[in-house]
Amino acid sequence: MAHNGSVSLPRAAIAPVAVVVARRAKIVAIITAICCLTFIAFGISQVINDPPTRNDVACGFWVVVFGVSCVLAVLRAKRVTAAAKRAASEIGSTWTLVGNLVVAADDRNQPLPEHSFKITRGLRKLLLSDQTQAASRSAQDSSASTIEPSRMPRSA
Repeated sequence: MAHNGSVSLPRAAIAPVAVVVARRAKIVAIITAICCLTFIAFGISQVINDPPTRNDVACGFWVVVFGVSCVLAVLRAKRVTAAAKRAASEIGSTWTLVGNLVVAADDRNQPLPEHSFKITRGLRKLLLSDQTQAASRSAQDSSASTIEPSRMPRSA
């Protein structure tokens, strides 16, 4: 298997990986939301307690940065959760691993960017090791299912 090329993935392997990616995106969303709320509270306390010569631009900047990153993390979690549901329910969908990107395709082999998502190197190694283990198991099963001619039962 080529590590930099595209690798076809079984549908059953996508849902657990997508759940892990969605969980990580939800954690990022929670942390950035807490940071955003902290800066909002800090900005409100500055408005209430400080004299009018204060500088609110810095606090507003961080509210915007953490707010946007929170929204992006929530959108990523929703997209990956939808991909996990699609992998679990739709039989006609195919999944391909290209680099660190899991690409979804419909039954006509058209890519679905709304269900595609990035994974980490660790999850990529896990998916590739699962692929090699499945390939070796299927090779063992096919060799075990063939019966040698000397062991075949004789017909009477």
